[in-house]
Amino acid sequence: QEKEEQLQNFLKKESPLQWTPEQVIEWLRLNNVGEEMFPVVSDLYIDGECLSETPMDCLQDWITRHAKGKLNMEQVTKLIGEQVRTHDMVVAFQSTDQTTLNYDEHQSEVSGDAITEQTAAQVIQNFHAYTKNSATGGAPTVAYQPKITRRYYGCDIHKLIPRSEVAGIDQILYYSLSVSAYQTADQRLMWPRSVSSKRVNPSSGGLHPVETYLISNNMGVTKMEHYMPFYHALECRYTLDTTTIPEGDYILGFSSVLWREVWKYGPRGWRYTQLDVGHAVGSVLLACMLSGYAAKVVDAKIIPNADQVLGLQQIAEQSQKLEDLRESEHAMVFILLTPSNNNSHVQNNHFKDLQEALESLSDQTPELTGEPNIVFNRAVDPVIWPYIDAIERSTSFQCNDCLFRPGSSLRDAIRMRRSVLTFKNEDISQKQMASCLASTLAAFNPLVSEHCQNFLGASGVRHYPDIHFALWITGVKSMKNGLYFLLRGDSKAFLQILRNNCKANDSELVRQNIPEFGEMNLYYCPSYEAESVGEIKKAASKNSCHQKIAEDCSIVVSMLAPVEVGIAAQARNYSYIHWEAGFLGQLLYIQAYQQGIGATGMGCFLDQESAAIFGTVP
Repeated sequence: QEKEEQLQNFLKKESPLQWTPEQVIEWLRLNNVGEEMFPVVSDLYIDGECLSETPMDCLQDWITRHAKGKLNMEQVTKLIGEQVRTHDMVVAFQSTDQTTLNYDEHQSEVSGDAITEQTAAQVIQNFHAYTKNSATGGAPTVAYQPKITRRYYGCDIHKLIPRSEVAGIDQILYYSLSVSAYQTADQRLMWPRSVSSKRVNPSSGGLHPVETYLISNNMGVTKMEHYMPFYHALECRYTLDTTTIPEGDYILGFSSVLWREVWKYGPRGWRYTQLDVGHAVGSVLLACMLSGYAAKVVDAKIIPNADQVLGLQQIAEQSQKLEDLRESEHAMVFILLTPSNNNSHVQNNHFKDLQEALESLSDQTPELTGEPNIVFNRAVDPVIWPYIDAIERSTSFQCNDCLFRPGSSLRDAIRMRRSVLTFKNEDISQKQMASCLASTLAAFNPLVSEHCQNFLGASGVRHYPDIHFALWITGVKSMKNGLYFLLRGDSKAFLQILRNNCKANDSELVRQNIPEFGEMNLYYCPSYEAESVGEIKKAASKNSCHQKIAEDCSIVVSMLAPVEVGIAAQARNYSYIHWEAGFLGQLLYIQAYQQGIGATGMGCFLDQESAAIFGTVP
């Protein structure tokens, strides 16, 4: 009883979320934890700041690994109290269709072991149909939210310069992947951790499944580091005595912790993870424009032992030891960075050297430093979802070797971008709308026209048609309210589908002439009729899973992706389509802020119902 009173008095001094290293050590001492654990506490801080979202995250990680029964998670939760326990718990919504679907029907899709290159396309088609939302709604399930950042305890840490005026990796990371705002400590106690900070790159549900790694030439030594967005700092994972990376060039590596999204969204979380990869790629390419760097994106699937290049084999071993596949993390994309040079021959030689350096790293087995944190709480057994292993394996076939390459208001827009939670329900100008749409078109945006229009393979041939947009417009001045289509790139085949659909409804598509944007292929679809603006707004909201925000905004942009055609060409296109959609979404986000308006991404929509209204399916 005396010990319990001491602990409670200690907890009353200050919220555990704001503890200093000395307070954490005192808390351990009161719990009779051996002094051999105390030095580790210093690894959890930089300049007195905890290297996680809360000191308790770090403490729980350490206890889980090393306390060996002296202090278990239930005791930690009890001692901290209800306030912090609710801070760690959120309500996750799983689709009723997914949770009640007959699991036995999908046993063949649960394991990817039997999947071949010939059967991959059919598995992807089944997965795509299985993960579509329907109008039946969902049921809330209480679950423990995973940590939204990876840490490696015990590494040497290098703090980067925020707002650096010197073009280089500090500036690129600051304007692409860093934290742009924090809520106050009081607000952080009221909300789940996923919304306690805002990053430059958007993420579905604020769960940020994408982790970032940097490979560089550090004074003649190859250095591989993990980026910590909360502190704009790098933690060194390994070094090699030699390097073939040109000085001033860099390699960024993106990995994904898939189950950060699957935890909340079920198998559809795989699709959101792919979109997040596209968001991150788009953020880096925009930052490269600001910093005078050129970039080339390389699919990690074509790099042998890509996980090993990023030191992820240690996480695989940890996942196996814990018998929990949710902890796994895999390489997704590499971005080669070199200073822009008017001499394209020199620039291309640098890209060639960087890719050769990257491939040479796949043969190395460097000694890793640091110990990875634990992302998931062991108190909750993971939900076993069908398709997760199968979709990962199916989208690994027929991979090609190259994706996009890129060629004081933009800086502000990048740092100030947020996902809007409430709209004013006011009209925007036609020019504001057209500027946002033009940011995704090759005719208006050099970033798209030079490098990012297509995902190309080694042959330079596009393997699937362009992504087009369908728009519910209900609040744009000088524009008739209704359904519109923006056709991007090669649109002849898609335009014919729309025209046939209109003729079937005794109407004709009407091309819009917008001043200053004459080359924009924007069409009004009179075949979709509604008696009032209110009906159109309700239709947009209904097909966006009844989200009120879709009713209050001026435009809802739906991306129409050629999934079946893409998969038929090569299975890997299923990932590429999501990445491209994420990239286009990032361009829309940033341009909206530059135009003085807001935007938000909605991953939840009714797939079949929307496609039927747009006339893209029978």
